[in-house]
Amino acid sequence: MGRARIVENKGGGLYRATPLYNLSALNDELTKIQEAETQYAALLVAAFNTLDLLRDDYAVATAAVNSVIMQWQQKLIEKMQDVPPPPYPADPKDPETWAEAEREQEQLLLAAINAARSSASVSELTRNSDLDVAMLRFLRDQAFTGKMGHMDESGASPAYRAAIAGYSASTIGETLSYGTSSPQSTVNSWDKSTTAKSTMLGANYIDVGIAYVYARNHPAGYLWGALYAIPGPPPEQVTETQSDPAKDAAEQTETALDKVELPKTDPLTPENLAKVVAEFGKAAAKMKAAEQDVSQLMAEHLSRLYRKNELTETKTRLESQVLDVWACYFNDSLAVDDIVYTAEIPGYWIDDVLLRSERIYVGEPNERTVFFEEQSWNITRRYTGFDSTLALATTMTPEMVFFNLALEPGHLKWKPAWRYGIIEAINGTTCSVRLNDAVARRAPTERSLEPIDLNPDAGPVLAGVPFDYPPCGVRAFVVTDEVLVQFQSQDRTKPAVVGFRRAPRACQSGISWEQIQ
Repeated sequence: MGRARIVENKGGGLYRATPLYNLSALNDELTKIQEAETQYAALLVAAFNTLDLLRDDYAVATAAVNSVIMQWQQKLIEKMQDVPPPPYPADPKDPETWAEAEREQEQLLLAAINAARSSASVSELTRNSDLDVAMLRFLRDQAFTGKMGHMDESGASPAYRAAIAGYSASTIGETLSYGTSSPQSTVNSWDKSTTAKSTMLGANYIDVGIAYVYARNHPAGYLWGALYAIPGPPPEQVTETQSDPAKDAAEQTETALDKVELPKTDPLTPENLAKVVAEFGKAAAKMKAAEQDVSQLMAEHLSRLYRKNELTETKTRLESQVLDVWACYFNDSLAVDDIVYTAEIPGYWIDDVLLRSERIYVGEPNERTVFFEEQSWNITRRYTGFDSTLALATTMTPEMVFFNLALEPGHLKWKPAWRYGIIEAINGTTCSVRLNDAVARRAPTERSLEPIDLNPDAGPVLAGVPFDYPPCGVRAFVVTDEVLVQFQSQDRTKPAVVGFRRAPRACQSGISWEQIQ
């Protein structure tokens, strides 16, 4: 038993009504989709920012491999020519001499960057001590861990590192180089990278932080970095509790790759080359994992939009659906917006409808012809145990749809609720009813199978069926009437005639001359 909202009273027990479905699951799903879409924009921005950094990490790692190879080649040439390498820093074995040389190189790097900007007709940058601190901390951390790329061990971005150092920036950019042995070669490597060049020559940047670290134990040896900034209030960031899919995918990939043994090298290949190639492999794998996760994020977004449109269209269609429906008992006083109970008889799911006409008694001028589209449902009185609402398969899982579809034929045949039939004989207060032909609905994959007959195996004729049609009972019916049969407590052995399929008759206290004529 379902429910419906009256839209129009056409008279004589004929109405137009909108079936009411249980849309709570549909509305809940739409709410969840909207919540996911609200988070999607922030997640996508965070994921793309991470992906941009990882792509630049890949470019940096590629350049680092080339730089280490060049270092190795240069050392081989010097060894063959018996020319000692330049003492850089002053004493490579004495860390105390490194810091002074590093700071000198930083000033040279700033000059090289500003020279490149001047050549590109872009204003020069001003060195900022807070940004210097952020950059130097980061490179020293990488010098210790042997890592490369824009993300530190905790996954902190350049913008986060600048903020921790005390610099408030509306926009942050970063360029890194590994293995290049001079400020000019570092700037040259950035000039060859589309991403790094775009950042280095960014016209809106005002401040810059410069850092250089020489690390004998790092695979690349030389670590260079520049942190560019536009001062101002920082933009809204994704909070630490929110997930960045691209970062998560990259970190999971790096964790897995950390367990892979480094490749063995021959005696003529420096150990650092194996390490820097391993870092290059990690950068490539992390970038690939992040790209796949961004693609998945966008695919999920498109899937949600498709699902949202599907659910919205379904909801709009159901809420605007208006169908003709007869009250199975005579009731011509229902008002617009009244909520009524309905019986859905096997076959109500069929889209094809019949255009029929009936002559009905509607008071003055007594009788008229009405036209209606007939479907297998009726307005009924409320029956205990039958109070429920229609549910949508659209909001069910495939397993739930299959389960319900598999059980439905047996339920309709052995635990029936409603059926149509024709009165063949009336015997006192009972009658014999021949049930109309009815078959169970089939799934699209079952169209070629013989449909399941819902009539009792003993035959379609029910004998001794009582009338439940107050107040007049059997007096409202005649042989050949098409009636609505209800099975009490869904017991197929307890049928009762509860009304008419169409054009219900009112209970009269007597027969009028108008009816005789």
